[in-house]
Amino acid sequence: MKRKIFQGILALVIACGLWVYVITVDNPNDEVTVYDVPVVLSGETFLHERGLMLDSQEMPTITLTLSGNRSDLKKVNKSNITVVADLSKIADYGKQALNYDIIFPGDVPDNAIKVESRLPDRVSVNVEGRTQKDLEVKVVYTGKVREGFIADKNSLELSHKYITVTGPTAILDQIGHIQVTVDLEDRAESISQEMSYSFCDTDGNPIDEEKVDVSRLETKVSEVDLSMKILRLKEVQLIVEVIYGGGATKENTKVEQDIQVIEISGSEQLLEDLDELKIGTIDLSQEADDVLKQFPIELPEGVNNVTGVTEVNVSVDFEGLATKTLTVSAIEGINIPKGMKVDIKTKNLQVTLRGPAEQLNKLTAEDVTVRVDFAKAEPGTTDTYPAIVQVNISGVGAVGPHPVYAGVTAENVA
Repeated sequence: MKRKIFQGILALVIACGLWVYVITVDNPNDEVTVYDVPVVLSGETFLHERGLMLDSQEMPTITLTLSGNRSDLKKVNKSNITVVADLSKIADYGKQALNYDIIFPGDVPDNAIKVESRLPDRVSVNVEGRTQKDLEVKVVYTGKVREGFIADKNSLELSHKYITVTGPTAILDQIGHIQVTVDLEDRAESISQEMSYSFCDTDGNPIDEEKVDVSRLETKVSEVDLSMKILRLKEVQLIVEVIYGGGATKENTKVEQDIQVIEISGSEQLLEDLDELKIGTIDLSQEADDVLKQFPIELPEGVNNVTGVTEVNVSVDFEGLATKTLTVSAIEGINIPKGMKVDIKTKNLQVTLRGPAEQLNKLTAEDVTVRVDFAKAEPGTTDTYPAIVQVNISGVGAVGPHPVYAGVTAENVA
């Protein structure tokens, strides 16, 4: 009985061995199907040079039926089979059918595996136009800064005024510019930050990204650095100083200034003590006739003129005043430095006087005194010196400069 059991087991072992032999040695070939093998598309740079590109970045796949020795077939799968299609020969856009090459792993002997079938026999790709554009960056503002402040848009600085964008021609043809949106709502501090941007169409409207796939556009710039000053606003009084004289007083002159106040902007520090701004002076003792003058508005560095007015007009009208000219020969020197002597060469001086007509009618040359101040004179010079004209009748004064010509020498010491 034991002998029979042993013989049965031996027979079974021999049968299994024969089956293994048949499978692995006597009949080693087999067939396998590999699905979804990705196709590598090479030579895309050649497309770009011709103004072309693929309309999708999805990689096509194929199905291969392979035959060969089982030991070799076990070495291949869809991750180590390389399938390459060459794009470099494509010269036009549209649907293109490409041949492809199949490369097996390096540890599989040449010709060890046979391709029984390939589906599809050629891979299809869709090619479209490729364009590059320099798009202008435009800034759009929303909201209002805090009351008492202003957004100084003239101080706006962008890291990129234009951004180079590359992509499908059909998409780029719809793009007009790049837009950066700045929210100013309740801002009181200057802006300095990186800003995202969006695309606008040729009419300036935001692109509808559900209809236009802007994700296919390529650029090396993901954000734009933007800086802009938010400045304090303040009103400042414009002052034109009027010096009365030559018979002109507040009572008998009419002074008009067309711009009294302007609005300015700047930092808190610059504006803190700036409540008024002197822009000029009118000395009425030097003006014989009615006055009409323009004064430029000059602001400290860093302060901006928000109002935009650059000049102030000032008029002065003399009311009820007249002028009279007298020739005065009594001219004397004063404040002559010690050790010097003067020679007043102007013997007769024409003096213009202004005042009420009834007062001028009384005026004679004897009522006018002319003195020349030599306090700053230097010996050995001959020059003109300003005369000081005094009038002995109330309400009348001298108008305009009255130069006197004189020589100054050192006294001879015995």
